[in-house]
Amino acid sequence: MTHYNNGRAFEWRVRDALTDDGYDVSVISRFFAKASQNRDGCWIWTASVNKNGYGRFWPRGGDGWLAHRWIYSALYGEPSGLVIDHLCRVPACVNPGHLEAVPQVENVRRGLAGETTRLRMLTKTHCARGHEWTDENTKVTPRQRKCRACIREDSARARERRRSAA
Repeated sequence: MTHYNNGRAFEWRVRDALTDDGYDVSVISRFFAKASQNRDGCWIWTASVNKNGYGRFWPRGGDGWLAHRWIYSALYGEPSGLVIDHLCRVPACVNPGHLEAVPQVENVRRGLAGETTRLRMLTKTHCARGHEWTDENTKVTPRQRKCRACIREDSARARERRRSAA
């Protein structure tokens, strides 16, 4: 379901809305100078990004914002208790037409990370230390699976360290 606006005309409507709401023209200009539109209509943040690829913006010095969250909040107000979902699935996109405030659980449901991680985990046949993932050797927790052989080895090493220290 793609229901977002593209194009420079939309950008200028956003600029006008921010100016009408009393935002400093220099801050708005700085923001748009750091975004470049691609052929899919995303406004790609070209300045500082965090390790997850989300743009960082410092509107007036002080605390930095996630760039997509700043533009969304500036236009629609702070979405208290909600996260901003990228409908385009591009973390560096700051096009407000590609953003929607949703509960975290909905953002995760829509995202690809959970499914990708699950599928990657299922393709692994051995743990990082080389023990085989079998029903008998695998402890499953809500967030991960653990190798029972590694747990036993780690516990034995910890016991030995405690004995040596005493």
